[in-house]
Amino acid sequence: MRLERGSNGETINGIGPLLETKSQVPIRVAVTGRRIGLPLFKPMEILGRQKVVTRLQKARADLG
Repeated sequence: MRLERGSNGETINGIGPLLETKSQVPIRVAVTGRRIGLPLFKPMEILGRQKVVTRLQKARADLG
């Protein structure tokens, strides 16, 4: 794995305000496959923007 350059905000561009709500658990499950784990920004940073976006899109499609 490789870390992307830049801040956490750049890695998850556009969803910061969403994470301040109760949506953290569903987002964590979509991104990591687990309900509990590292602070949410860390796995997102490790995975990189494209993988995170892809996983979120897949989770959204699976939910209908």
